[in-house]
Amino acid sequence: MQKERFTYILEKLDQKGSVTVSELCRELQVSEMTVRTDLNALDRSGLLKRVHGGAKRIGEYLYKDSIRNNMYRNADNKISIARAAYRQIHSGDTLLIDDSSTCLYLIRQLKNDPSKAITLYTNSVLAAMELLESSHIRLHLIGGELTGNLGATAGAAAEHFVSSIGADLCFLGANGISAEQGVSVIGYPQAKLKQSILKASRKHILLADSHKFDLNFLSVVCPLSDIDLLITAGKFSGHTLTLFQKHTIVLRADVPASSAL
Repeated sequence: MQKERFTYILEKLDQKGSVTVSELCRELQVSEMTVRTDLNALDRSGLLKRVHGGAKRIGEYLYKDSIRNNMYRNADNKISIARAAYRQIHSGDTLLIDDSSTCLYLIRQLKNDPSKAITLYTNSVLAAMELLESSHIRLHLIGGELTGNLGATAGAAAEHFVSSIGADLCFLGANGISAEQGVSVIGYPQAKLKQSILKASRKHILLADSHKFDLNFLSVVCPLSDIDLLITAGKFSGHTLTLFQKHTIVLRADVPASSAL
């Protein structure tokens, strides 16, 4: 499946720095056309650089193993969600974007499009590093206590920083989403910062694939009704979709618009 191929290609690039179409065809046991299609999709998402006969890693990886593994997990869904989220953004917008792995895919979409001149606030050190050379983006890194395993800031200083921002849109991730409990995460400091981000933003957009559905964690961010738009992808039941749609608008990024309702 494409999901597994994406993960394999990214991990291979991380290890070697470059891959060829021929070696991927042999190792994945698929056609050259399939490999080229996969490489082109990952290139468009800013995850690698296409070269003649294969692809190269973009720069040196900044991510620790735990973050990298989360980036690769369900990469096809995250790419679809990021593309749909990208279409919600217009030149001149002020954005608040958190440190979730799906938001990093969105960051790379923004990085590659100089036509969208935006102001962007983020608590993700990794996102900020990605955007250092993006002159079309006015970048602000939210200060606060750095959480090493997440590569992101949180805490009272970060919450105070965010309280002074007036954003048009915010993009958030989550560890769990349910109709009963709403949006939840594992860490309390992360939940508090996400709440501050919601208060500082006019429109709230949640990015989460279906693997997060019907999971509940101790630190609740908000009820699902506080989310203006949930962008998702992956397999889930019609019953779950109906429950979620009672609380918010759900956009399925991996199906045609005419089939998403």
